[in-house]
Amino acid sequence: MFKVELEIEADIATVKMFGNAAELESGIMREVRKALDNNARNVLIDMSGVYFIDSHAVQTIADTIRYAHKRDGKIFLTDIQPSTMRIITLNQKSGILPKFNTKREAIRELGFQRIEEYAPQKMRILALENFTSISKELSRLFKELRLWYTYKLKATAIGPEAHELVKEFQPSVILLDATIGTEDGIKFVHWLKSDYLYWYIPILVVSTEGMIKKALHFIENGADDVIIYPFKHGELNSRLQFAIQMYNIVKRVKEREIEADEAQHI
Repeated sequence: MFKVELEIEADIATVKMFGNAAELESGIMREVRKALDNNARNVLIDMSGVYFIDSHAVQTIADTIRYAHKRDGKIFLTDIQPSTMRIITLNQKSGILPKFNTKREAIRELGFQRIEEYAPQKMRILALENFTSISKELSRLFKELRLWYTYKLKATAIGPEAHELVKEFQPSVILLDATIGTEDGIKFVHWLKSDYLYWYIPILVVSTEGMIKKALHFIENGADDVIIYPFKHGELNSRLQFAIQMYNIVKRVKEREIEADEAQHI
């Protein structure tokens, strides 16, 4: 048995789903339409009561999000069960479905008082590339996918200028081309991961199928993950979303530690 409930509080609507989401059919679209008709521009889809979802239901949710965007609304999935999350991740064929871990986190991020000022998180991507057109391919895919977050992309070769660009650009994630010189690449990884200001910035090593061994050498020296080039849409979405989520979590923890330290010295 599947059912949907709608609650509207201030400028945020919550659509709560219960049961087997494989049976959702058009119920979610109807409730989201009601929310938007009542001037709730931000809709949280609370999935805490969902115990199963299939690929058809994931596509229905994606279609609902696109419908909301056409009406200048935004939708966020919240409180997703781990098994449901896995199916959603595996079936994201048309861009990222925006997610928060909990409804409380979503409301805190959106805020009731300044809801109209909300903007998606900007991802700043720094590509350190050799001869591979990583940044050109990223730019093409981002425009094609119309991802829910905004992005700013910069590219440079490895070397001293890369250190300066990290300091100036403050990237959310770094893509490191595995075809660059091993010594230069590892020196850069060691520099970043040993610096108190930048160690939490994730480094994704971009590798072709034939260079996995070299890419793993970067991982052994402190890089965070490997992504295969040319990029696959679903993989690129998942890896970059995970990278920025981890970046934001660690950054918040770091900022709280600094605030607590400053409070002790007041």
